[in-house]
Amino acid sequence: MTKSGFYVNVHINVVNNKFSTKYLVLNFLRNKPGDSVSGQLLADELGISRVAVWKAVQSLQEAGYGICAQGKGPSSGYALLQDLVDSLYPWEFGEMQHQFKHFKTTDSTMDEARLLAVQDSIVSIITADEQTKGRGRLDHNWVTVQNSLSFTLITRPSISLGFYNRLCALSQIALVRVFEKFSGRHFFVRWPNDVWSEDGKAAGILSDVQGTGDILAWVNLGIGINISSKPNIAKTDAVFDSTGRIPARKELLLEFLREFKKIEKESSINPSLMVNLWNDLCPDIGKKMRVKGKTEMYEFNGLNNWAWAQCENTVFPPGDIRFVK
Repeated sequence: MTKSGFYVNVHINVVNNKFSTKYLVLNFLRNKPGDSVSGQLLADELGISRVAVWKAVQSLQEAGYGICAQGKGPSSGYALLQDLVDSLYPWEFGEMQHQFKHFKTTDSTMDEARLLAVQDSIVSIITADEQTKGRGRLDHNWVTVQNSLSFTLITRPSISLGFYNRLCALSQIALVRVFEKFSGRHFFVRWPNDVWSEDGKAAGILSDVQGTGDILAWVNLGIGINISSKPNIAKTDAVFDSTGRIPARKELLLEFLREFKKIEKESSINPSLMVNLWNDLCPDIGKKMRVKGKTEMYEFNGLNNWAWAQCENTVFPPGDIRFVK
C-alpha cells in the first residue's frame, strides 16, 4: 500500500496526440458512407501522402473492412460499402490505440498478456475475437461464444502481493455497474471472481500475478463476458437479450475501463470503499461454505480489506470454496 492508497497504473490515458492513418482514413470514410472519396482528397484533408492513404486502405481491406476502389485514374476513389461495426482493432480506439493489441484468433489473451507484461510493453489491453484455449479458475475452460467479449487488462499496482485480489474485486464491481447501465437488468458479484444475473453466470475474471519479494510487478485480469449468447452450460447467462439494443464490444470495453479506473481511484483514497461496494453486491453473505482440504463449514461474511474471504473469526485467500446448498 502506497501513501496514496491502492493505486493501479492502468494505462488508460492518451499516450500521444497522434491518430494512426488507418483511424483517420476509416473515420473520414465513415462520415461519408457509400460515397466515393478520391485518394487525393483524403490525402489533402488528412494531411498525409497518397501513398499513406493507399497503405491504410490496403491494411483496412485486409482486416475485413469493405472499402472498395471505384473509378480509374485521377477520378478514382474509395468508398466504405461494408463496415466492421463491432471491430476491436487498435485503431478503433483512436488516441488510445497504442495500448491495445488485437487477435482474430489466439490460444488465450492471458498468455499473450503475460508475454507483454514480462516485456514491460506499453500495451495494456489485449483483445481477441476467438480464444481456442480460453480458461477460467482451477483449470476450468472458458468457452468463447459468438459475440462475446474476451480481453486481458495488464495492471502494474505498487502494492503488496497480499492485496492482489483487490483488482479482481474492483473489476467485478465495475462490470456490474456497466452491465446494469447498458441492460437495465440486475447483476451481482460472487466469490471469488464471477458476475451473475438472477439466471446465471454472465462474466468471469481470471487473475495472473507476478511479483518480486512482497511487491507486485503486475496483475493481469482476464475477463470473459457473454454479451448476447451463452454456452450450453448450466447456470450461465448473457448480459443482453434480443429485446433491446446490444452495444458494440468496443463500447462495453471502453465503459468498463472508465468505470474500473474511477472505482480504483476512489478506493485508493478510501480503501474500505471496495469492501463496502463488493459486499453490498454479493447475495452469498451469511451462507455456509466449505473450503477445499477442510472438513468444517464456515459462514461467509464477505470480503475483508485484502479482498480475502472473511469467515467468522478467520479469513481465506482466493481458493477453492464451495457454498453449501
